[in-house]
Amino acid sequence: MICNAPFSSKQFPADRVVHAAGRLYADIAGQRVYPVQAAKSRVIFRFGILPFVQRKGAQYQGVTDRWQACGVIK
Repeated sequence: MICNAPFSSKQFPADRVVHAAGRLYADIAGQRVYPVQAAKSRVIFRFGILPFVQRKGAQYQGVTDRWQACGVIK
């Protein structure tokens, strides 16, 4: 059995699709941590998002208050 999507010319065997979907579900349900992705997210947050929010000051006061309450920032 082959799964076809109208927007893709590639054909994938149904068992591969089912296997990939099962792995994705297991990763989400088990809250699997991907170390490289976590490190990349930390870098983006520390050098991109955090300075932007701090620069905006009062406009993002609710965000900074929440981050302080959650222990994200000091």
